[in-house]
Order: sequence, then C-alpha cells, then structure tokens
Amino acid sequence: MNGFLEAIRNNSKVSDFVIKIVAIVCMTVDHIGYFMQLFIPDMGGGLNTLVTVLRAIGRLALPLFCYLIVQGALHTHHTGKYIGRLAIVGVIVLIFQIITEYALKDYRIIEGNIFIDLILGVLLVWSFEQKKSPALRLLALIPIAIGILSYVCFAIEYGNPEIDSINWYPYYLRTQYGWYSIAIIAAFYLGYKSVQIYFKNNPIVDIAYDDEGNDVPVVEEHPELTDKYKYLRNIYGVVFFLIVCLILWLIAFIMPTYDYLNGAFQTYAMIAGLLLLFCSGDRGYSKKWFDYGAYAYYPFHLILLYIIFWLVI
Repeated sequence: MNGFLEAIRNNSKVSDFVIKIVAIVCMTVDHIGYFMQLFIPDMGGGLNTLVTVLRAIGRLALPLFCYLIVQGALHTHHTGKYIGRLAIVGVIVLIFQIITEYALKDYRIIEGNIFIDLILGVLLVWSFEQKKSPALRLLALIPIAIGILSYVCFAIEYGNPEIDSINWYPYYLRTQYGWYSIAIIAAFYLGYKSVQIYFKNNPIVDIAYDDEGNDVPVVEEHPELTDKYKYLRNIYGVVFFLIVCLILWLIAFIMPTYDYLNGAFQTYAMIAGLLLLFCSGDRGYSKKWFDYGAYAYYPFHLILLYIIFWLVI
C-alpha cells in the first residue's frame, strides 16, 4: 500500500490539459456509439459488442469533465463569465435538439443537456465557497434539488412506457445525469476541502537554522505547492467519487425498473479515477484558441455526427 501511495506521490504530473484531451476523446467515442444505437436499431452481435465497448469508454468522460469543472470553478477570476461561456454552448445544444425534434420530427436526440449539469456544478462550488455569507451558501440547494428532480422525472418516464413525458418539467430544463453529475462534482470538491482540513490539522513542519546554527521549526504556509498535498487531494477526491458510483449502482440494483442511467454500466466511469489519481492540478497547455475551441467542439461534433449518420444510414 505504501508503495502505491508513493507511486501516486511521485507521478502526480497529469495536467488539466491532458485530462481535457482524454475527456474529449472519450466523449467523442461515446457519441459515436450513441448515434450507432439511434440509427441502427437492429444491430447484430458483433456490432452490438462494438457499441458496448464504445459507450463503456465514454463513461470516463463525465467524471473527467466534472473534475475540470471543479478546477475551473475554484480558480476562475469571474464566475459569471465562466457560467456565461457554458450557457452559450448549452443554448446551441438546445437549439440543435429543438430543430431535430420539431423541424425534422426526429425525437431520438432528446436526452438532456450536459451543460445544464456543468453550469449547476459551477453554481454548487461557488455557493460552497461563500464562507462569509450563509445565505449565499444556501444557493447550493438549487443544483441539488434540480439534480434530484431531473433524476426522478427521467426515471418515472423510463419506468412507465405509458407516460410519454412529464410536460410540466421539460427535458431542456433538466440535468442530463440527474443527481449523479452533481454528486460527482460535489465529490471532487469534498476532496479539496478534505485535504485542506488535513493540512490545517497537520501542518508541514521543516527544519531550518537560525544565525547561531540552532534548529528552528518552520511551518509550511502553502501546502498546496507540495507533492503530498496533490496526491492526498487526488486520493480524497477519487474515494468520494467512487462512493458516488457505488450509490448509483446500489439505487439501480434496488430499483432496476427506473434505472434510466443504467447504473451498473456507469460503473465503468470508475476507471477514470485511475487517471485522476495522478493529476498535478496544473493547467498545462493553455491558449485561448484551444479553450474556446474545446467549448465549440461539443455542439460541432454532435451536429456533424448527426448529419453523417442521417445521410449515410
């Protein structure tokens, strides 16, 4: 066990840039499998296996994006602008859904909007950080309530085929992953808070020497700069994340009829924890063209995949 912890401590060098690239690749692979499911309903055994593999790889994307959202929410200089960027992309995705649903009469794309999850995640972290205002901290109840309500509505529709949709709470106002995505974001945030509490109770003490050569204990004031801080933050965050995955699996086991997220299949997401254990917390490569391009990529690749499958199949 100590050897494993040392390996994490000595190799926490994966930047946020690398995490983002892996998340984008996994998301794209997932959506290829998703569109195959939509456009090829009568797949044979081999093709069905391929789709299962693609979508299993895609399970890694959500926790990686949730990790990045926590990073962004904690380090952004302007939360409003951060939410605004997410909202712009979310609106583009919504327009795409509306066009396919009402103009093209294609109801297959209705599955929620992940940017609602991410925006609410930023609000959750921002609310938790309002230490001087208990009233503002209560705003954290909004994303929690929306996540739970979204999950309940989707689950009722999934478990009752005779119910077409719950019209009083339309899909474009719901989180895509119900409470699950909100809980993952909360889990990574708790990882940060837990390690801060740990170092508050266990400050780093180094030995320095005064002018006379005597030992003088020096308390480290910036533990976040140390390798120990990084690997403990990663471990705490991943442990909380795994607990969320197991809770989803347990709910799916108890209520399989209402398991619209397929909780057992979502457990593949836990593999993302192996990568997150080695995060450095550094941004890595960061240029505006890439940052804005990453935002634009989401709706662009969705629309492109839809057009390709619509034309070819």
